[in-house]
Amino acid sequence: MRILIVDDEPTIRNGVKRTIEAAFPSAIVQTADSGEAALPCLPEVDIVFLDVMMPGMGGLELLRIGKKDYEDIRWIVISAYSDFSFAQQALRYGAKDYLLKPVGKQKVIELLLEADEAIRAERSLKVELEQLDRHIHYIREAVFQRWASGLDTGHYDMTPIAREYAGSRLIMVSLLPEEDTRRRHLLAEEALTAWMGSSGKGFCVSFGQRSLLGVFLASASFRDEKGVAKLQAELSQALNGAFRLQVSLPVAAFDDIPKQVTLMQAQAEETVEKLSLPEANNNVIVQTALKYIQDNYQNNLTLEKVAAAVYLNPVYFSHLFKQSNGMGYKEYVIQLRIEQAKELLKHSTCKITDIAERVGYQDMRHFTQVFRKAVSMTPSEYRLQESKTGF
Repeated sequence: MRILIVDDEPTIRNGVKRTIEAAFPSAIVQTADSGEAALPCLPEVDIVFLDVMMPGMGGLELLRIGKKDYEDIRWIVISAYSDFSFAQQALRYGAKDYLLKPVGKQKVIELLLEADEAIRAERSLKVELEQLDRHIHYIREAVFQRWASGLDTGHYDMTPIAREYAGSRLIMVSLLPEEDTRRRHLLAEEALTAWMGSSGKGFCVSFGQRSLLGVFLASASFRDEKGVAKLQAELSQALNGAFRLQVSLPVAAFDDIPKQVTLMQAQAEETVEKLSLPEANNNVIVQTALKYIQDNYQNNLTLEKVAAAVYLNPVYFSHLFKQSNGMGYKEYVIQLRIEQAKELLKHSTCKITDIAERVGYQDMRHFTQVFRKAVSMTPSEYRLQESKTGF
């Protein structure tokens, strides 16, 4: 406890101080002989024992000012005046107790015990309320999840959510059963939440371990095709595995959401392959990917980056690429890099280390291993062979 005793009479001031220190050795006790002297101490105290009549700033004036600026302080007024108007004013300003002098030691101890218990209870309640305030959105989302699933929500009023998200879209991300589904679920939630924040506003709720529902209200600048393509790309980058993305049109009536969610959940059972674009467009997608690879093979070009460039998830893109080219993505990139390296070895005088970097290999040893495996000789041996052939 941190206690301040404000009284212009030294005998009373010091007597109360000794009583408190004897009964509560861990208490920090300060004294002040006037209201003016007490003001600087208020930020550091929990309880104030206060005399009413003092020279200069009186006790009631200190109480009025202090209660306004430091609402958590517990004020105990001790006065020699039994006038009811003083007590009435002190209580109106926020005093917890109004006692008449002289006050016995036992009464002071009882008051402090009660005050300490009350302060602890208030602080505990304050912490709980702060935690509730910080996590209120989790409560709202949990209630929304039950409501959207068609379950009872008791007497929870959905009107504020309906008003705030009128005309919103529903976004469902569904993950196929794979290892580490929980981690992928968290990655999907992070990606979806970030995208909604950059494109408007919204919140996410979980529908089991493999489905995530977003309620999204688009900004005025949002454009359907580009916006959804960006979300597809960001999810593809975040997730290592197949997923299904569904984005609804703006929901006409908020009460229609449960029905819409039911339809989306039913559709989510389909496989990722059924999400593919029509067969006629597959060649266009692959050709776009090939052009992207040819323009960027010198860089750290991952499957995920190329899949994102054509707005497909990596698993489906890998399947489509191999089906169209007769070889896997990694095999194709290695072949492209080796062919470019062979051309440079034949027709340039660049150092082999420079050639390795120019075709996407920062590690010379790794480049040599890959080249030897593909050509059955080292880059130096290949250059020497081609130079002899040239003569």
